[in-house]
Formats: sequence, C-alpha cells, structure tokens
Amino acid sequence: MLWGNYSVVILRRQATGDFPRAFFGTMIVMHNTILPDRPTPRTYNELQRAFDFFNERLFAGDIPQCLLTLQRKANSRGYFSAERFINAEGRFVDEIALNPETFAMQTVAGILSTLVHEMCHAWRHHFGGEAPGRKSYHDRIWADRMESLGLSPSSTGLPGGKRTGQHVTHYIVAGGAFDQSCADLIDQGYIIDWFDRHTATSALNTQFVHSPDGAPAAIHVAMGIDSGNQGQDDEGGDENPTHSVVPQRCLGAQVASQLERPQEGQQAIDRSNRLRYSCPQCGVNAWGKPGLNLVCGDCSIRMVG
Repeated sequence: MLWGNYSVVILRRQATGDFPRAFFGTMIVMHNTILPDRPTPRTYNELQRAFDFFNERLFAGDIPQCLLTLQRKANSRGYFSAERFINAEGRFVDEIALNPETFAMQTVAGILSTLVHEMCHAWRHHFGGEAPGRKSYHDRIWADRMESLGLSPSSTGLPGGKRTGQHVTHYIVAGGAFDQSCADLIDQGYIIDWFDRHTATSALNTQFVHSPDGAPAAIHVAMGIDSGNQGQDDEGGDENPTHSVVPQRCLGAQVASQLERPQEGQQAIDRSNRLRYSCPQCGVNAWGKPGLNLVCGDCSIRMVG
C-alpha cells in the first residue's frame, strides 16, 4: 500500500473514535485515487517507510525521526547532518539525505544500505558518546555498529579496505541483519519509483549487461569515493560491489537508453549555468551567471565572458 503505515494510524484512531467516519473515508479516497499520481508524496513516503522499517528492525526504534531529503551532491550517495533543520517552535531535527543521481545505477538494496549507513551516523551522534574527531568521522564506534548490522565498513567498498577514517563506504554482508531485513522489506512490495535520469559521474563504473534470461541488468564495481566530514557525512563509493559473474538488476536497467551520463573520457555536463569571464589584459578569471558586467579591479578593463 502506498501509504500503508499512515493508513494503519488512521485505522487505529478510527477504532478509538478519535476521528469522525467522514474524515476516515476522505483519507481512504486520497489514498486510493490521488496520492499514487503525485510523485512527491509517493517518493518521500517510500523513504519514510524504509526509515521506519529499518529503525524498528535494526535499531529498536531508537533513531529519532529526522527530515529525509533528496540532495544532489558530487561524489556522494548520501549524508547525515545533525540538527540541520529547526521549526518555528525552536525544535531541531537531523537531516538524512540521499542523492537521486546515483539511484539508477544501483539496486534497491544498495540505495537502502546508504540509508542505513546514514542512520548509523544518526545512532552514533545520539548514543555513541563524545563526537568523533574530524579526521576519524567514521570511527570505531560507528564501524562496530555498522558491522553488527551486516554492513561492512571499507574505504574501498571491498573486503580489505580500511574500516575507519574520513573516507569510508561499505559493502553488504550476505546473510547479515541488513541483508535479511532488506529482503523482507522488498518481499513486502517495497519499490523506489523515481530516479534521476541524469546519472552522476561516479556511476560510470556501472556496466549494463544482459542476464542469462535476456533481461537488462547491471554489474556494479567499486568506486571508492567518500568525502565524509564532521556533522555531514558524504557516503560515496559502491554500497554493494558484485564479486560474482551473476549480474544484479539496478533501477535504471529497464530504461537504460533513456539515461544520460557522461561517456568515458568526457567531462560531466555542467548544469550550473555559470560562465567564465576573463580579463583580456592580465588573464585573471571569474565565474558567474550569464549577462554579468564584470570589471577587472587591477586593470580597470571589462572582463569578457
């Protein structure tokens, strides 16, 4: 059910008489006919559902509710930022962000493992004692918690990588707590509907192939990129490196021809809408939006864009 968790709340309150029957009926109509056609609530409900599921299954419900967001960030699959948001009443909440540019090149399990990676940072922040130093953001306490859940920390995304440090990703341990819990969630019909078709440069190492039955699939290889930092963890690298010849289906496999990603050896498309302006005399450069009237302060000459 699209709003399965939310519907349970409504049902319980209806049973206790907290809501009038007319309101309950309205919610059911919204659930069945309106929300499925709205990408925004559907997408964020998918994230919330996964957060709540893993919070109960892997963390005994201890992780405080946070604001889940989708954020594009270079060389990052996601990050955790403590007390990033505040409301009018002065209440703080953490942020956990996932990067939709990386979704198409991953399996659902890979995406969800990033979510749990960041939830481990939330657990570390709230229950792990003194905050780690900047150079060891992925510290031993965090790494031990990850391993207890069946996510093995690794600076390379492969066995043998460093388990702690500033730049650490992970890989999924077959048969571990996360692996089993994630399989249960997917068996319940969990899906991720929407993903960015402009895939990140860091996803270039994903190769489209065909599985033995002829269906599109993808083989994932490690990328080993992570730029985590104090209070905001960028989870880079591949979450689920494949060590066998059996390809794994990724989200973008069925629409591979519609995805846009840089070709090997090419620069990623710059979508920032910035131009380079240069001084004709001294050659100094500046960057800004189109149409700016910039003057070099040293030469008093208009810069050319």
